Amino acid sequence: MPRAAEMRAAHSERVAPNRPRHPLRRTDALVAIVLFAAAILARWPFIARGETLLHSDEAIVGIMAQDIAEGRRFPVFFYGQRYMGALEAYVIALLRPLFDDPITSLRVGPTLFFAMLTSLQYLMLTRWFGRRGGLIGAATLILAAPMFVQWSISARGGYIESLVWGTLLWWAYWEWFVPPNRDSAHAPASARKKFLLGAILGSGMWINPTIGVFLAPVIAHALMAAPLAAARRDPRLSIALAGLDRTFRSLPMSLPVVVLLTIAVATSIWGMWVVDGRVRTSLLMDMLPRPAAAAVLVIAAIVAWRSLTQRWPVLPFLRSQLTSAGPLIFGALVGLTPTLIYVVRRTLTGAAVEASLPLGLRPMWTIGDPLLYLLRGLPLLLAADGGPFLDLVRVGRSYVTVPVSPQVAAGLFGLNWLVLGGLLTCGVVMAVHYRDELVAALRLRPGPHAPSAFLVLAWFAMLSMYVMGACTFDFTTIRYLVPLWAVVPGLLAATAAADSLRRAAWPAVGCLLFAWALGQAAFFTQLGPPHPLTRLAGELKASQERGELDFALAEPLDAHLLTFLTQQAPPIGEYQSFWPRLAHLRRETNVRMPTNYVVHAADIDWMRDWTDAGWPGRSPPETSRFLWPALKRFLREHPEDVLSRTTLPDGYELWRTTRAIPEAATDS
Repeated sequence: MPRAAEMRAAHSERVAPNRPRHPLRRTDALVAIVLFAAAILARWPFIARGETLLHSDEAIVGIMAQDIAEGRRFPVFFYGQRYMGALEAYVIALLRPLFDDPITSLRVGPTLFFAMLTSLQYLMLTRWFGRRGGLIGAATLILAAPMFVQWSISARGGYIESLVWGTLLWWAYWEWFVPPNRDSAHAPASARKKFLLGAILGSGMWINPTIGVFLAPVIAHALMAAPLAAARRDPRLSIALAGLDRTFRSLPMSLPVVVLLTIAVATSIWGMWVVDGRVRTSLLMDMLPRPAAAAVLVIAAIVAWRSLTQRWPVLPFLRSQLTSAGPLIFGALVGLTPTLIYVVRRTLTGAAVEASLPLGLRPMWTIGDPLLYLLRGLPLLLAADGGPFLDLVRVGRSYVTVPVSPQVAAGLFGLNWLVLGGLLTCGVVMAVHYRDELVAALRLRPGPHAPSAFLVLAWFAMLSMYVMGACTFDFTTIRYLVPLWAVVPGLLAATAAADSLRRAAWPAVGCLLFAWALGQAAFFTQLGPPHPLTRLAGELKASQERGELDFALAEPLDAHLLTFLTQQAPPIGEYQSFWPRLAHLRRETNVRMPTNYVVHAADIDWMRDWTDAGWPGRSPPETSRFLWPALKRFLREHPEDVLSRTTLPDGYELWRTTRAIPEAATDS
């Protein structure tokens, strides 16, 4: 035991290095205001050309804003689901009177949140790395890669807001719960601060569940401070940690190994993933029948609980922690108020709760496809060339963009290599300049760990959660990587603050910003043509004004876009939707009454478009076509029930039938 005691003492003394914070001054507040305006101005050209890439998800948010502004409906969540709160729609509803074009207000709403993100990141990074780092972080967001530019002005259900709330969560945690350095006195956070942190977390969970990827590094960072120090002092745990240190003496691998083992054990106990559009779950890797596996887990939990309570004062510890966390829990419940209202209202009315994403971790043997999506998705997210992103957006759609010249395409290809070189150089600078801070975290030394280590931890936590997430079921889920743009500014700010390697750091950061800025300019030139459904929407609106059309059905994505573009005059319902968003409109239909259909009358195989383009995984549900095949079949079998076929703009037709065409069941 003396040897063990010596080992515990030696390892407990190895702690993370200190890094003081920088003060914020009045000048920084003024700079943040200027950056807010600069962020809006930088995105305004893309807002002005925002019609080109109008997405069906944005159309749903626009319809929600129309309903709110007109007092028809007051949604809590994105239509058709019980996640992604409707905050974005309420903001856009307030903006509608300021703009004649509804697409402009649809773009300005998320752009305001993007401007908030830019200002918040500047202030947070200035605290961590000084004003130079804060300015680099803000410039990174403003001069970002084309894919993020588009997402920063897209009302897709709270994605850009989740970056704002995630940044608020990180900054509040660091200001209120992390001491400026290890040796400084740091009073426990007040109940008010705990409440506010809980409110940020709760409201973030309502806005978008991706707040979880921001919470994960906070939890890890907090556990690696006082709890890890206590574990290093514990007679039993310190021996295990010392053994881990000896095993990886030459390599800083303790943290990755612990994380991998934790994930492996957790997902072996319970896992969730999607197969052929259906959610699957496993209990103990399906080695036993479900009842037997549940019984084994219950027995194991009882044994583990008894063992813990005999070795440590678990109950008093839990009581003290719950008491301390009371304000935080209360704040989270307050932030979740819209969700609680939704649940209570649905319960009291007897209405079923709407569908949600599979929010769980997949077994480790199922991560092959998500890894492929990650490897193909990161270049789209970070590249200077927006062409591949446009190619992905166009699959299954008829968006018209302006092609770039061969010379510009060659230049963009070169800029992609410049981005790769800049990112690799920044990674080397981070690894060398912040070596002690990063190694301390990787070797599980007690913290609090420095912001540089926190940002690296956040980067890999987001990548890991994407790969392990059950919701990563096709390649379109690369949108869940968008929160990485809350980390990239910090990593570049940390690189720019590496004074010992300034000759490498500054050129690397400059090359990245230069390449992304030129990529934005090229991306802008590719936008501008009207949305492919604009003329069709105008014709449908004119038909409604003439009293010829009051309602119709269409393919789901067409229905969303046309309903928004016509301002619901007329509304267009979904035919056989894989995930109904406008189910409330279907109440206007009657299967025995004449029904109108708007359809693209061409034998286009959108699923084949996906395969031919070489995108990984199965084609997403939105590439499926149901209405056109159903109408052709109906015409063959019941020609007498087709009352009329009217030609509409851009290859569309308006069909009128004596009765509604039956819809087959689909997986959602």
